[in-house]
Amino acid sequence: TAELNLWEHQILPFRSFQLERLGFQGIAARGPNWQNVLLSRSSGHFVALDEEMKHVHIFNEEGEPLKKFRIMYGDLWDIGVSNENEIVVLNRESNRVLHYDMNGNFRKKFVTAPKENVKFTSLTVDIHGRFIISSCPCYNETQDDAMPHILVYNPSGKLTLSFGDERLSSPEKAVFLNGKFFVVDCGNECIMVFDKSGHFLEEIGKGRLKRPGSIAADYSKGSLAVSDRGTSTIQIFSQDGCLLHCFGTEHIPLQVSFTKNYENLLVCFEIDDGKKNIQMLTYS
Repeated sequence: TAELNLWEHQILPFRSFQLERLGFQGIAARGPNWQNVLLSRSSGHFVALDEEMKHVHIFNEEGEPLKKFRIMYGDLWDIGVSNENEIVVLNRESNRVLHYDMNGNFRKKFVTAPKENVKFTSLTVDIHGRFIISSCPCYNETQDDAMPHILVYNPSGKLTLSFGDERLSSPEKAVFLNGKFFVVDCGNECIMVFDKSGHFLEEIGKGRLKRPGSIAADYSKGSLAVSDRGTSTIQIFSQDGCLLHCFGTEHIPLQVSFTKNYENLLVCFEIDDGKKNIQMLTYS
């Protein structure tokens, strides 16, 4: 039987104290408006983006704050960590990926959209160090304004693959696992699966997912975690589409990622009045 436990309920009270201190267990009126949280595979540190204040927060594996820094400009939409342990932040306004070291020093910016109607919307760094970027219409944009698309850049910033414009409706996030791309598509209410060359293969999760918003790959088990805003659930799928677990959540899950050992999930929730918080969840 699958179980989902909030970190605060585990027998490690000092951890829940740290999380509460950070705002991971509830946001104060002036608390961060978290956009996403990711981890560094090399160090295990967590990085979180506060889109409203344009702050990047860095925490250690225990959830203790290490530092934060501010990005002075841009419309910041997503965050990741490169295989070189650089923090990468997606600026949708200028279609750029900005690189910072773990001390907050700006390193470089690169990646240029191949077409005018491509709008960088989400970012994933896969196990090979590639940057998988989705383009998706948001707010009042149409598909003519922002073409639904997936772009894959190598670690040096060269565009190596683009696909999905004939199949995708509203791609929210994409991951690469065992030779396939898995794209959560809110408009199609499913996970769209493509081969390594970008050719469409199948849909999974159809009928179960209502507004999927994020996806994370468990490279140890070969499974996928999906956050679904429409049903307030986190659903775990095998890569061939079998539903393994489905966990109901009190608040709306927006973004999901795995910790270094793949035993825990980091989830960004929307709570009251549009505020957001981050919780660490375990499943077994």
